[in-house]
Amino acid sequence: MPHLHVVSDLGYQEYVSFFLQDSTMINQKDSHGNIPLHLACMKGHIEIVQNLIENKSSIDIANNEGLKPFVYACEINATAVAKVLLHHCGKWINVNEKYQKRNNGSVLHIVCAKGFVNLVLLLLNHNAKVDLLDGSGCIPLHVANSSAVVKALLDYNANINQVDFFEKAEINQKTKTELRPLHAACQSESIEIVKILIENGARINSAKPCISPLHEACRIGNESIVNFLIESNASINHKTKDGLTPLHQACMNDRVIVAKKLLDNKVNVNDESKYGWTALYFSSAKGFRTIVDLLLQHGANVNIWDEDKVSPLMAACKENKTDVVDLLLHSKANVNHCDKDNCSSLLVACKSGNVDLVNLLLTYGADINLVDTNMISPLHAACMNNNNTKLVLKLVESNANVNVADKTDRHRYLNQFSMDMLTL
Repeated sequence: MPHLHVVSDLGYQEYVSFFLQDSTMINQKDSHGNIPLHLACMKGHIEIVQNLIENKSSIDIANNEGLKPFVYACEINATAVAKVLLHHCGKWINVNEKYQKRNNGSVLHIVCAKGFVNLVLLLLNHNAKVDLLDGSGCIPLHVANSSAVVKALLDYNANINQVDFFEKAEINQKTKTELRPLHAACQSESIEIVKILIENGARINSAKPCISPLHEACRIGNESIVNFLIESNASINHKTKDGLTPLHQACMNDRVIVAKKLLDNKVNVNDESKYGWTALYFSSAKGFRTIVDLLLQHGANVNIWDEDKVSPLMAACKENKTDVVDLLLHSKANVNHCDKDNCSSLLVACKSGNVDLVNLLLTYGADINLVDTNMISPLHAACMNNNNTKLVLKLVESNANVNVADKTDRHRYLNQFSMDMLTL
């Protein structure tokens, strides 16, 4: 690394002055494309920055990443350095320039995301655009992570007679995924920012199917934000394009307290998604027993199935959620319901080889000889399940038909395998 780079990086002001006697060093690049001013800004060495600028250092040179010195000063919250750069070199600094290595965002995006409110105000006073989009379609308000920054963006009312540019942050600006700043605040679990945005007119509901702020809050599981959104008249039954409700989001993510809040507010407990999945289906498949119990207490229909005729009971069996299966059966789930391929819960359990699950299903009256569309019985599945002797014996002892043939006529193999098990 060239000498002037080293001393600029380390903050050795006296040596900087010495090496500046060689004017060829001032804008010389190192292997990363940095000039000495880059390094001084990275470390916030304000005296060295001033010295370099006074000796005609270029402010507009980008390094190998396409980043200029001003960006680095902003990234480390070096407000004093940023002020010096803007004061002495303002006409060469484009505060609205986008940087590919920073998600095609501007310095305002960077400082808003980091919560550097003083730099936010400084940039706004130098005509930084509040509605500039980054590579994700976000404006600075989307990425703001503190209430002070949000207020600065929303309340910035520069005198139009003093500057050439005046604009208020668009509070309902959508990203490419149609998420607004309020969604971002819910994702980051900032109740203060949520309140500020709503007080300033952020839309809570939409007339079209979409992910609402309440969906995001329920997915994250932030009780305070969910409560505030509901109190602010958020639609508790609003659906996404896939038919998902806030309750679906809460249940598929095991957000018990949030789910209870929705249920206490009379949410539709049996709402189905685009594919026929209910909140009970999601929680059963995930094995979330507490939520399953909560839903059942609030009237969830245990026998609603999806577009493939898969019931919550079958979903729980497929995932080996024995405790949930027990709860569903106790709540009168149809133990012999079959899906579109005529596969029963017992057949599903036998395919997985779960003996405890099979015992439970048989206790609740599962038909041991129900076959699917390929004429495969629970006993077939057990015999093909890695020599699961205990399971096969249980089925045979429970009067499973050992002579049933599937469509490939495998009854001889089945019969021999079952008899071998019995003689062990």
